[in-house]
Amino acid sequence: MAISGNKRALLLINRQARRGQKDLSKAVSQLISLNFNLVIESAQEPHHISDIIRHYRDQVELVIVGGGDSTLNAAIEGLVDTQLPLGILPMGTANDLACTLGIPDSLLAACDAIDTDGEITTTPAHLRVFPKAISVFIPSC
Repeated sequence: MAISGNKRALLLINRQARRGQKDLSKAVSQLISLNFNLVIESAQEPHHISDIIRHYRDQVELVIVGGGDSTLNAAIEGLVDTQLPLGILPMGTANDLACTLGIPDSLLAACDAIDTDGEITTTPAHLRVFPKAISVFIPSC
């Protein structure tokens, strides 16, 4: 499903995440109000998430993933392959990566952070990309 706006984004929500199903409509409404053109997809199986990202690589400018740490882990390979920017909507239980990166737990604030092109700077010592995984070494919250 595509929803019109100026910034083309793939929105992948894990509906099985703690807040995934409940907050889906709030996330969509907020992102539309921020003028995002959304392609909304969901994966029944986590291992399909990277394939979905690869499928849309030439149709979107960024990927917005809503879910928890497991959902983000499932998206890493597709993000590395496509080099698309990532927006994170923390909708899981622990949301350790989002917390570590300073992404607000509030869904509306997280959407706003994506809209303002917030950037997180890491040094090469903090970020290592491997063929099947990404490892981030940043002190936790």
